[in-house]
Amino acid sequence: MRFLFVILFLGIAYNSFSQGLQLEKKGNSANQGSAGKKKNKNSPYEKNVSEEMIEIDGLIIDQTMSRAGREFYQVFYTSWAPPRGARNYEVRITEKPVPGRGTRVIVKVNSDLVFIRNLQPRYEIVKQTANQAVGFVRNFLVRKMEMAQVLAEGDLQGDGI
Repeated sequence: MRFLFVILFLGIAYNSFSQGLQLEKKGNSANQGSAGKKKNKNSPYEKNVSEEMIEIDGLIIDQTMSRAGREFYQVFYTSWAPPRGARNYEVRITEKPVPGRGTRVIVKVNSDLVFIRNLQPRYEIVKQTANQAVGFVRNFLVRKMEMAQVLAEGDLQGDGI
């Protein structure tokens, strides 16, 4: 349900953004006068809007089904603080039923599997597991930023021997 809410919210935000652009374009064309001029299809304003992608960093998406899964998501969400400088990521929390009395919680960052555990319905265990998942995701993002920084620096020092 929360996933649908996020999609609905993003759709509304995109629609209001695009309507604002249309209103601004109409305002600009009204200021230029209506002497039968054609719209400039190569304007830099239209080019930037079409080429840029709207991206929201740091989404935490809930795809849980059970009470324990929702508790896990709530604890994860309240405990979450992204590492400084982390960009271009989304955290997706899903769960799958397992035989017996529990579920398997799966945490992915940008489709990379970061954390997977069987979850018992006891709140203390759910809280402990969610805090573990927060640590795993933070470490994953820090390592990913460090790797990107190393790769961006270029050639490494030394001859490799």
